[in-house]
Amino acid sequence: MGAPCSSRIRLRVSVRLRARKVVRPPGGGGNSGRASPAPEEAADALSAVLARMQPGEVAIVVQRLAELSPRRRHLVAFLPALSQRLGSYAAKHHVAVGEGLLAALKADALAVPQYLGLASRLLPWKALAQAASPKNGWNADRRELLERYRKDPSPAVAGPASFVMPP
Repeated sequence: MGAPCSSRIRLRVSVRLRARKVVRPPGGGGNSGRASPAPEEAADALSAVLARMQPGEVAIVVQRLAELSPRRRHLVAFLPALSQRLGSYAAKHHVAVGEGLLAALKADALAVPQYLGLASRLLPWKALAQAASPKNGWNADRRELLERYRKDPSPAVAGPASFVMPP
């Protein structure tokens, strides 16, 4: 009975975390007529998954969130849905999902703000301060990357980068 149960769980998580498609009207951009994912609906689906999930489903949910984390709009939509389930009285399996996503974000150099935001809900203050320290946070590579972003010709890139003040 283990295999059918596992495949049902995987299917349920995959279906719920898959964003519904919103069809753009013709002439509505480069993807006109094609479907595009809706991050807000994916966040609602994540909320439903978290509300109904069992402790044994943590690994599957974490795996799917890690797969979707490169989709930045989805990631930004997922974090509040997950964060609202974390805190002093959070269920252990929700904390485990948060810790799993935190591990995936730690490996992504461009997701430092999202990592620190989620870490603030999960890590003790001492560990959070260590995660944000220059040794782990603003190393030479990241400072160089920030300088490149600040000099980018696009205002959409250079603008936000100009407001980042590393310690």
